[in-house]
Amino acid sequence: YGAYSVRLIAEIQDALRLSDESLLERAAYFRDSGADVIDLGITPGTPPGTVARAIERLKQAGYVVSVDSLDPAIIVEADAAGADYVLSLNASNLQLARQLRATPVIIPDEEGGVESLWRNAEQLWSWGIDGILDPIMQPIGFGLARALHDLYRTRERYPQAQLMFGAHHLTELTDADSTGVNALLMGVAQELNVQFVLTTEVAVWARGSVRELDIARRLMHYAV
Repeated sequence: YGAYSVRLIAEIQDALRLSDESLLERAAYFRDSGADVIDLGITPGTPPGTVARAIERLKQAGYVVSVDSLDPAIIVEADAAGADYVLSLNASNLQLARQLRATPVIIPDEEGGVESLWRNAEQLWSWGIDGILDPIMQPIGFGLARALHDLYRTRERYPQAQLMFGAHHLTELTDADSTGVNALLMGVAQELNVQFVLTTEVAVWARGSVRELDIARRLMHYAV
């Protein structure tokens, strides 16, 4: 094993509550585990300037950085500070894409279903802007089967589009060891040519998920 095609995004939850030292330590742990992108989970109500500071620290240390927020002010601040990816845009803030340098991740509208994701993506492409489509994975009992169906339909509809999903929606919210869940999800990602998989490591049973996904992406690439 060795080759792989899926890039891993590791989210540091409540990242701006950490000291600079703790933030860099956590980012280093995720990078050593196999993460390609460090994602900053932003708590609502974050004071202006704190997002930029965190991004600048990570960029100075050589990280590829994404920011997870729907807040237009935070997105604009993150983009100006050098963020590589912005999670997420939908109809509520899609116009921001026209001024961003960062690559946007496009999601469905709150009550719109996967069709709203498609509308948002097509609007983005009509402006000549590319992005990454995230149909949104759902936990067991809250629409997992439909989410997998939506992911499949999105790939079928847009064979060349970049796709992503959050594995942590399953691992964090399934009270079972994450190894098998991550392996199965990475198999789905490989079959559907998903370019990015996002995860966190908050729940006790989900710790080590980045490393598990790193191993799984190599295994599944080889298998497929």
